[in-house]
Amino acid sequence: MTYFIQARITPNEGNESKKLVASAFAVCISNAKSEIGAISQARYHINQYDWVFGEITDGPILVDESDFAERDIGLELYRTAIRTGFSFHIIGVAIDGKERAPREIRIDGDIPMSQLLEVEKRARTQGECLHFDSGENCTNVIYAHSIQKKSTLSSICDDSNHVLMRYSDAARIRKNGGKIPFRRIGIKEASVFRGFCSYHDNQLFEPIDNSPFHPDPRLATLIAYRSICKEIIAKKYMIRVEEQFSELHEKNKATRNLFQSYALGGKIGLAMLEEHKIEFDDMLETENYQNIRCTMFSMSGAPFFACSTSFFPDYGFSGEVIQNRKDFSYCHGLIACNTVATNDGWALLFIWHATSDFACIPFINSMRSAFREKKYSISNYIAHFLFSSFENLAISPSWFNSLDGFQRDMLNDIMTENAGPFDPLDSSYLKNPKCGFIDLKISGITDFPTQ
Repeated sequence: MTYFIQARITPNEGNESKKLVASAFAVCISNAKSEIGAISQARYHINQYDWVFGEITDGPILVDESDFAERDIGLELYRTAIRTGFSFHIIGVAIDGKERAPREIRIDGDIPMSQLLEVEKRARTQGECLHFDSGENCTNVIYAHSIQKKSTLSSICDDSNHVLMRYSDAARIRKNGGKIPFRRIGIKEASVFRGFCSYHDNQLFEPIDNSPFHPDPRLATLIAYRSICKEIIAKKYMIRVEEQFSELHEKNKATRNLFQSYALGGKIGLAMLEEHKIEFDDMLETENYQNIRCTMFSMSGAPFFACSTSFFPDYGFSGEVIQNRKDFSYCHGLIACNTVATNDGWALLFIWHATSDFACIPFINSMRSAFREKKYSISNYIAHFLFSSFENLAISPSWFNSLDGFQRDMLNDIMTENAGPFDPLDSSYLKNPKCGFIDLKISGITDFPTQ
């Protein structure tokens, strides 16, 4: 949605306009999911250029191109916002009483994209072995697959062994106007992370890499463990990037503060992930799997996507709060979600440790309650959740190409639904799914151990 906002602004002490401007206002055009998101985006970008965002004098109101017909400046402003996600003009009245001409402030920033990409590239090459028995001999850290290559990625790739995944780096998302673009990637590189040495990766995960999955607590533990380790490496990567981005933007207080807040949030999430990893370390080291929990959705037919992730459930499928993600006084419950190959087709697994029962059981029960209401299909609920929530998800190119234009646009909208940095997460984002065109062919639901 595209919003128009007009607000009073004042220059900061360090702003060169401080001694020249008696008053000023900004006209902003914002692409956002909500009025709150549009205001947050406008406030950030105004602050980014040493102005203080003040009273809103008009808006936020929804607009389209027709609202700016025969208004050259407004039309250019609107089209810039559609292309980049945001644009604004500042109109000021000088101290001598003369009105200054409208002036567009570009939001490209003063850091070249090539420099941002180089920061991300350097951070991505760092890694470590997270095996519970790792040590000084773990020198050969490899790019390990978080999604099984042989049994899973190979079943959805095209003839050239490629799948589709989302770009996740900030520079490319910004270049694409805030939308997350797809990329073709070979299955040798898809979903890899530098989280294990060669020896431990082969030794620990051989049972799930070379055989179809069947309901077994040890196999479920291994699958969840790999997902958790992948998320730990991803979180460390993002913290390094955000801290370096903050340093690059040392002259821009608003941008620096934004990245510093991201890094702080990342560190809190990392600490929780590492606490959960200790529980899984203990299960694997003692070979005692009595605390593992799993709900398995079996699916028939050919798979057309694959995923591997771990997440802290926040809201249920009716919009109810599962756990308050803003309350850091306790370790939030964690659940792993993975697709696997089985003897009868494929399956989607939700796996967690008993210490997360307080969050994961209500989440699974919320899903089951939504199924029983039959307002939407089971496939619709699950597909919308997966495609709107997860980054580490690969798509079959042939399946994607079989979608019509409307379905592709809908899928892209769903996949970018929760990606904006300014819009608060809508508690009802799972309540009204939009993936009715996706059929998962669910053939059964299995809990083990029995819940």
